[in-house]
Amino acid sequence: MVASVALFLGALRAVGTAEARRHLDAGIWLVATLLAVLAVSYYGAFGPLATPPLGGPYDLLVIIALALVSYGWAVRSGFRTEQLDRALAEDFPSSSEPPRP
Repeated sequence: MVASVALFLGALRAVGTAEARRHLDAGIWLVATLLAVLAVSYYGAFGPLATPPLGGPYDLLVIIALALVSYGWAVRSGFRTEQLDRALAEDFPSSSEPPRP
């Protein structure tokens, strides 16, 4: 599954424009998070294994750590777009420039 997702994203990146590549690169955190959650689910208490390596509360602790890392990665990968600037200008019309997050 990981290989097919990687091949699909690689193909999209190869045929996409520079703007498309920028968006793909900024959103890769989501794909990585979903694949990591899939792996933790498989090896965790709710997976198909009779004696899971991540049983007990450890699978939950791994998911919490994964969530924190994913959140930080998502925040750092964000970027301003024209659409965001227009939306901020509509919400804050009195200022000449929208506030920077």
